[in-house]
Amino acid sequence: MLETIPADEVDLDGKALAVRYRTDRGRSELVVVTVTAHRTEGDATFVRKSELTLVAVEARMTRAAMQARVRAEAARRGIQRVAWIEET
Repeated sequence: MLETIPADEVDLDGKALAVRYRTDRGRSELVVVTVTAHRTEGDATFVRKSELTLVAVEARMTRAAMQARVRAEAARRGIQRVAWIEET
């Protein structure tokens, strides 16, 4: 089960996925999705190591497909936290 976190907690100690999405202008049933995997060692006062990996870049998919892709990616990477960031 994925824990939903606020966007500002993505870079805190541990692993997390940041999922940015917006409705596709041409097809309202689709969303444009960018997924970034974050891995951070440290806290807000001192970050020792931080890594970012782009998983999907502006991919068009349904909301159900987006959620399935995020669940699969989280399981593959051993990630328990995700920030769902809707852009307008």
